[in-house]
Amino acid sequence: MRVLSAFFLVALLSPFFSGCFKDSCSRKMSYIEVNPIYLSPEEIHASTLEVEAPRSMENPGRIYYYGDLLFVNELKKGIHIIDNSNPYFPVQEAFLKLPGNENMAVYNGLLYANIYTDLLIIDLNTLQVVGRQENAFRPFGMNQEDGKLLVGFTETPVTKYVDCYDEERLVWLSDGRPVMFTESIDMDAQGAYFFSAGSEVAASSLGNSGGTGIGGSMARYAVVADYLYVIDKWNLNVFSLAQPLQPEKVYDVYVGSNIETIFPAGKFLFIGSESGMYVYSNEDPAAPSLISGFAHARACDPVYVEGTLAYITLRDGNTCEGYSNQLDVVDVSDIFNPKLLHSFPMGNPHGLAVKGPDLFLCDGKYGFKRFDASEVRDGELPLLTEKDINAFDVIALSPEFSLVLVIGADGFYQYSYAEGDELNLVSYLPVKIQ
Repeated sequence: MRVLSAFFLVALLSPFFSGCFKDSCSRKMSYIEVNPIYLSPEEIHASTLEVEAPRSMENPGRIYYYGDLLFVNELKKGIHIIDNSNPYFPVQEAFLKLPGNENMAVYNGLLYANIYTDLLIIDLNTLQVVGRQENAFRPFGMNQEDGKLLVGFTETPVTKYVDCYDEERLVWLSDGRPVMFTESIDMDAQGAYFFSAGSEVAASSLGNSGGTGIGGSMARYAVVADYLYVIDKWNLNVFSLAQPLQPEKVYDVYVGSNIETIFPAGKFLFIGSESGMYVYSNEDPAAPSLISGFAHARACDPVYVEGTLAYITLRDGNTCEGYSNQLDVVDVSDIFNPKLLHSFPMGNPHGLAVKGPDLFLCDGKYGFKRFDASEVRDGELPLLTEKDINAFDVIALSPEFSLVLVIGADGFYQYSYAEGDELNLVSYLPVKIQ
């Protein structure tokens, strides 16, 4: 009888024990711990340029070409300056230490680059800061308790036991690695983390030519005439360069959420977002106006325009929340009514460039590819050749140079495409192995 009573007692209490076990369950996991970085406005405004000796690339981001100079962003840390006057022997000239830097553009020998939320103007002849606009850009967020601004994040790989319920806080990167935010920050700030997806030299050797340079298709800065256009996660910001050393913000318009890239073509600005392409008229360069758009499946989205065609790469990953990996070709001959012509499946497409009949596409870990785009209107996109590199942005120089500049996870490549259908390696600068 006592044994039977004990049996019923265990049966009666088992739900409570199982609940306790459930509450305390955990398992060992490896993930990236993400910590927000906060700075006061005073600390941001006190940050300035430091010119350092050349250093190896470790986490390269966007690229920009000007004259014989190549600028490679080291995500959140600064800009590598590379003398590319001889593409066969590119020389790393200097590293511009700019905390929080992600973007850059050049206008008449002046480099415009962000340092956190401020805009710096740097003379390329002297590598000196010659102008600054404070609070030019919006911060990712703010600490409501002390008023400090969220300017970035640190990443720390950890392996530890995680409570079962905390697993719901994990978010996966496009390469499958999980991340977890250590602090409770709003969704916009979390989105900014994924979104911000990145020397000693004789100054006279850097040269100085007029005009502007060429950005890759992942660019977020563009210079047209005397205006600098900058997109953040939500807005298009317009700066007048009538006084180049004192740029003035003259316009600021909300475009949408998760704005990613900007591409000027003729009298129009093509802006890529995770949900589609926006077309702005630049007839009034001080106040661009929305005239049309093209919606697509939710995905990361650079845009490149050549003639009457817009090329849009869609890829999954990070906050894009989509599963599309494709190249869309859109007819923009009627700028007020863009129409999809064709979609071509891809692996994980990022940046691209078009020169004449050649389309160069960075397909992420699936390689760098050269297509014959002359038949694209007929629904054909023949693959001419490909290179087994992890590429994410490209600049194609004019046909007389026949060079494509490619930045990827493992370095900077230059290829010649002058003869035949091949891509011939001209030079390579590696990324430092961590």
